[in-house]
Amino acid sequence: MKLYPLRAEHYKYDNKYGTVHLAGRSPKYHVANIYKPLLAIIDALGGCLFFFNKLKKQPAQPKKILVIRLDHLGDVVMTLPSYAALKQLYPHAEIHTLVRGFAEDLFYQNTNVDKVIPFDPPWFARDKKTSLCGTLKFLLNLRKQNYDLVIELHADPRNIIAAALIGGYRLGYGIRGFGFLLHKIVEFPVFNHMIESNIALIRALGYSGRTPLEALKLAYSSEDEQVINQYGYSGRKYVIINPGTGRQNKYWVAERWAQVADALISEGYLVILTGSAADIQECGKIQNVMNCKAAMLAGKTTLRQLLALVAHASLVLSPDTGIAHFAVSLGTPSITLFGPIPPALAGYEDAKHKCIVKILPCSYCAKAVCPRADKPNECMMLITAGEVIATAKGIL
Repeated sequence: MKLYPLRAEHYKYDNKYGTVHLAGRSPKYHVANIYKPLLAIIDALGGCLFFFNKLKKQPAQPKKILVIRLDHLGDVVMTLPSYAALKQLYPHAEIHTLVRGFAEDLFYQNTNVDKVIPFDPPWFARDKKTSLCGTLKFLLNLRKQNYDLVIELHADPRNIIAAALIGGYRLGYGIRGFGFLLHKIVEFPVFNHMIESNIALIRALGYSGRTPLEALKLAYSSEDEQVINQYGYSGRKYVIINPGTGRQNKYWVAERWAQVADALISEGYLVILTGSAADIQECGKIQNVMNCKAAMLAGKTTLRQLLALVAHASLVLSPDTGIAHFAVSLGTPSITLFGPIPPALAGYEDAKHKCIVKILPCSYCAKAVCPRADKPNECMMLITAGEVIATAKGIL
């Protein structure tokens, strides 16, 4: 498995919409320009009030470490090599991680993490979440754990505030402000794959080894596999299409997914549509315009059962979302469609894993909603069913 390379065409653009910086020196703040003056003022005042944070010394041999990554599934998967590096750096330390509840199973049988703490904060969770009062109580209770070292990977000010309430020596990026609450602010890499950006924080602690990409592994149980086998897919050649993703501007067209599915079925493959319960409607749209019949598992599997399904698939097709990282971690061939996020930030490229991306003057805006009124979501709309089918046949 190889991380997607930094290619020359990623620099050939003039992006007035963008927030992803592909060349030159990394700016101090990775936020929209309108917020930068306010953050500068807050950080200046905070720096004066909390100047003593910079006086605290980094613990030489921390006994208990907390890593915070309250983010999406794919983002959490890309932190796995960081835990391996941390365990190599501090082999005798007890390592805990604070993640959102749905990500807890990503650490099943992970020997680099001693304890997984699920937490659904009100600033991230969509459905299940903790109240503000409950959040404060939860964080102050974590403070009793007496962590020697707390690492915040997301550079989110709310997470940094949470880390300050938990206590311990705090390290992270200050690219969205509130770095004055950290004891050590690490300079954000100019333009790295997120795996490398995560591990850069461990390197700031003293880790000097290579990036342990072999740690990008996920596990499931025999019981999970048995549940999947009950659907009757065992021993059959099947392809997974997972159309759902966390952002509307990452979605592709249902009719094109249907064309891809029909083409693969004509090649003798069973097509299985997967996703969460929130993706059932999108999968239904694909089924409704297909000429052939696809199996529907959206909303019917747990996370670990989905991993078992992915592990035995011939190919996984999806937009830039969590299942693309599952496929890579399990060694299953994959095709990922990229739009507002550059594949060099979160993609993989080798004989088994391919990224399809269209580079435009507005490429890599990294926004949750496409800012263009003239041709919304053009970066995704330019990807044709024909090239996805051809890429799939090339891999299969």
